[in-house]
Parts: sequence; structure tokens; C-alpha cells
Amino acid sequence: MTTKCWRFSGKGFDNNSYEFFACGEVAEFRSAGNGGVWLFIDGGNVAGTGYYYQPSTAVVTAVADETPTSGYTSGGSCATCRADKYDCLNGQCVPKTTYNTPGLYASLSDCQAVCANGGACAEGKKCVDPTTFCPDGFVCIEKSEYTSIEGLVAKISSEVC
Repeated sequence: MTTKCWRFSGKGFDNNSYEFFACGEVAEFRSAGNGGVWLFIDGGNVAGTGYYYQPSTAVVTAVADETPTSGYTSGGSCATCRADKYDCLNGQCVPKTTYNTPGLYASLSDCQAVCANGGACAEGKKCVDPTTFCPDGFVCIEKSEYTSIEGLVAKISSEVC
């Protein structure tokens, strides 16, 4: 499963509108035993026993981030959803929050296992120099030089020995 940012929303027993943001895989409401419902993420109460909603108004949705909703008292955070996700960009592992990328790797070590990152590559993969994008042990040349070499190879191939 994938960790997501969740928004719990509803009315408290004081009839005010509340929302609470939290990170996890499974978000749900559970009976508080007092006629209300508590907020749970991955089996744990995330907002404490004093934070509960009227069951008929309780809604939980996956959201991109913890943008507060007008008219609601907001709490919680989704910072942990973003904190440890990484992407490989130009041979370097960067946190997904740096450029608002999808966060394909759950940790820095997962990213480094497949990203060049200064030479740290997975076994069986070809490392590349992050400044030139050339594999280790190779020299990169200009396209015009390559075109000249192709021409010479074609000329030699057409000659009869």
C-alpha cells in the first residue's frame, strides 16, 4: 500500500466544523463510545480521545496536501508523507518536495540503489557521470564527431579488400 495524506472532516458536538490531516495507508473512523467517532490511521488513534466528530457528518478523503478549508478549524499535518520520498533527477536523489515530483522512492537508500547519485548504482546497472551522463569508463563526444565517424565506417564497409 501507499502512504497518503488524509483529511478527516466533520462537525464536532459543539456544531463547529473541524478537519484533521494525517499520513498513513488506511484511514477510518471508529466508535468513540460516547456517540461520536474517533480518527484512526493504520489502526492508531491519530488525534487523541478528545477529538471526535458527529458520525453523520464524518468524512475521510485522500488529499494532495493539508490545505486548510475555509470555515473549518484545522489540525494535524501531512509532513511525514512528504518527508521521506525521493526522485532521481539528473543522476541525483532529491526529496520529492524540492521540485514537487511524485516521490517514486520511499527512502534515500531506495533511490540511490537505482540512481547514479555520484556513482552509487544497483548491481548490473551502468553508472553514469551526473555531470556528463556518460557511463563510467566511456568518453562522450559531440554529435558532429560521431557523424564523421559513422561516415568513415560506412566508407570502409563499402570498400572491397
